[in-house]
Amino acid sequence: MNAALRAVLNDAERLLVAQTERAELAALDEDAAIELETRIRRARNKYTGMYRRGAAAPWPSTAGAGRHARRTHRPR
Repeated sequence: MNAALRAVLNDAERLLVAQTERAELAALDEDAAIELETRIRRARNKYTGMYRRGAAAPWPSTAGAGRHARRTHRPR
């Protein structure tokens, strides 16, 4: 991970990234690996959800992106 990206992470995110280093992963037992995977998945889902909510904000509540695409792209 490059330094610019690491600089924008908060402490909890930096710790999570540090725990995914090769040496750290090698030291984990099965239960710890499952727990780490759960935390990573939770963080990923959080930021994916935030991204999707932000991307959906410009669309009116009555019409989503799919509905807009159907209106603008007419079948031949």
